Amino acid sequence: MSHFNLKTLTLYAVAIGSVALLFKAVSAYGETNLKAPPPIAGRYRTDTKQLPGCKKSEALVLTILQSGVYLNGSLQPANRKADSGVKVEEKPALSGRWDKGNLTLAGSVAPQALCPEAASTAGAASREPVLVQGKMEGETLKGQITLDSRRESFEFSAQREAPVGVPETH
Repeated sequence: MSHFNLKTLTLYAVAIGSVALLFKAVSAYGETNLKAPPPIAGRYRTDTKQLPGCKKSEALVLTILQSGVYLNGSLQPANRKADSGVKVEEKPALSGRWDKGNLTLAGSVAPQALCPEAASTAGAASREPVLVQGKMEGETLKGQITLDSRRESFEFSAQREAPVGVPETH
């Protein structure tokens, strides 16, 4: 009695061949059609000098954290001091997506992060709805920030300072 049945060998050959063919097709598709988005994580110092509705304001820093196409971020005054009353948030206040060179971040920030004089007029729990939209051009992010509660938006251009989590070399 033979342990090698022709039907059994044919079944195994077809099963193994099908798996190999499927693996080759999926690998070829992935290599040609699936690309990781470019890294954009970092600190971007905006060129804004005077924000709409603020008596006195300073440039803002947009910090972006990236996981694939998903983004998180925060918006802080560029020259934030330890005694300014603006604290660094543990959880990023903005979230959004990176899609074909365009980024969108939405969320809310403390009013004093945008206008220093708002620290005395706004309550501690008060938040300003913000929408950040932009497009990457090399290491420069250009776009607009919309302050929803005031229905105001302003254009900005920001240069990437350094990727988040990567030590700077001197």
